[in-house]
Amino acid sequence: MTTATKLPYAPLDEYLILEANGDVKHEWIDGLIVAMSRGTPEHGPLTASIVRALPQTEECRVYSSDTLLVTNPGVVVEVLSRSTEGRDRNERFLLFQQLDSLEEYVLISQDERRIEIRRRTGHEWTSEIRGAGEAIRIHGHHIAVDAIHA
Repeated sequence: MTTATKLPYAPLDEYLILEANGDVKHEWIDGLIVAMSRGTPEHGPLTASIVRALPQTEECRVYSSDTLLVTNPGVVVEVLSRSTEGRDRNERFLLFQQLDSLEEYVLISQDERRIEIRRRTGHEWTSEIRGAGEAIRIHGHHIAVDAIHA
C-alpha cells in the first residue's frame, strides 16, 4: 500500500542510503521517494507462494520486493490489494513497460483466485487471465493458480 507521504526530489544514491538506514520501505521513481507500507497477512502468503513456484536457475533469478537495484528484470510480479491495484495496473505498468528487458508483468489478485499476465510480444502487450482450477505460464513455467492461492 502506498501512503501519501512524499519526500522532496532526491538522487538515487540518497534513496539507497535512506533505504539502507531506515525502518520504513520506500520506492524511488525518477527522483521522487514515496513511503510504502509493508505486506499484509493476506499479501505475504501470496508473495511466498509465487517465489516458491518460480525456480531459481541461472536464467531465472527470483528476488523479493525488499531487494534493491535489480536491473534488467524479465518478469515483475505484483500482488494486488484494494489500495494498490489501480496504481499497479496503470502507472506502475506504464513505468515498467519502458524497460526493454521486461517480458512479463504478472498481477496476482489478493481477493480472488486470479492471475493476470501481461506479456510483451514484439512491440505489443497481450493479456492472459487465469482463475481457479487453471494454470498460467510465467517465464516458461506452468503454475497452477490454486497453488499460489492455497
